[in-house]
Amino acid sequence: MNKCKIVVYHYVRPIKNSQYKINGMEVENFEKQIKMLKTKYNPIGTKEMIEAINNNKTVPKDSIMFTFDDGLKDHYKYVFPLLKENNIEGIFFPSGKPIQEKMVLDVHKIQFILGSVKDPNSIILEIKKSLNNFKKKFSIEPIDSYYKKYAIEDRFDTKEVTFIKNLLQKGLPLKLRSKLVSYLFKKYVTKDEKSFSKKLYLTINEIYKMKNSGMVFGSHGYSHYWLATLTEKELTEELRNNEEFLKKISGNYKLICYPHGSYNNLVIKKIREQDFQFGLTTEVGDAVLNKENRFKIKRFDCNNFAF
Repeated sequence: MNKCKIVVYHYVRPIKNSQYKINGMEVENFEKQIKMLKTKYNPIGTKEMIEAINNNKTVPKDSIMFTFDDGLKDHYKYVFPLLKENNIEGIFFPSGKPIQEKMVLDVHKIQFILGSVKDPNSIILEIKKSLNNFKKKFSIEPIDSYYKKYAIEDRFDTKEVTFIKNLLQKGLPLKLRSKLVSYLFKKYVTKDEKSFSKKLYLTINEIYKMKNSGMVFGSHGYSHYWLATLTEKELTEELRNNEEFLKKISGNYKLICYPHGSYNNLVIKKIREQDFQFGLTTEVGDAVLNKENRFKIKRFDCNNFAF
C-alpha cells in the first residue's frame, strides 16, 4: 500500500514565559522534533504526494510530510526559517477571513480565553450568567443539558475545557455563540481585536515570501466553520468566499484541510466539483495515497511523535 505519515502543527512559539498558556509546541522542541523526524523518515513534498495519488507512483519507504494549520504568524516567524534550514517543504493551511478582514476567528478567541484564565470553571460561570440574558432571544437548552452532552474529557483537555470548546464552537446557535465568544474575548483577553489579529495571523506578503522559498499553501476554509454542519447554501457561500482567497495564495496546487476535521459526503462532493486535489482530515493514522482515499487523508498530531 502506498502510504506516508503526515504530521500537523498549530501553534509553534515560546509558550513557557508567554502571557497566554495555550496548547502548542515550544520553538526549541519543534527544532528538536523536525531534526529527529528527518533522521528517522524521508521528507517528501506535495508533488510526490499528488503523483502517488494520481499515478500510483511509489513514495519512498518511511515517507513523511509536514503540515501547519490556521495561518498563524508563528509559521512565518519560527517555523519557516527552520524548514528552510532543514530543506523541508511545509504545507500551510490558512483561513481567509482573519487575514483579509483583520479579525480573530472564534476558535482562536476561545483558545486565548482559556489561556488567560487559570480555572475554566470561572468561564463556565460567566457563560451561565450570559446565557440567562439570551434566553428570550434564542432557543437554547438548559446549560446542564449542554454540559452532559459536551463535557467529555479527551486526550488533550479536561472535561471542563472540552465543554467550553464544544459549546462555543458548535453547541449554541451561530449568532449566539459569536456574541458570547466576542464578549468573553473582550472580558478576558483584549478589546482591540484588530491589533490582536495582526499579531496572530500571517499577512499576504509573508505568504508570498514563504511561497517564493518553496513552501506550499492550501485552504482551511474562509471562516473556519465546521463544514459538515453547514446547509448546502451555507457551504456553497463558504466555498465561494474561500475560492477567492485561495486564488491569491495558492500556486500549482489546490488543496484543502477541513477545519476542525469536519467533513461529510456533501463537503466532498463540493470540493471535488471545485477540482481540489486532496483533502486532509484530523483522523489519526497513516495517509493512504490513492484516488479512492484522496479526500479522507489521515494525519498524526505532532504530539504523537517523541523528540
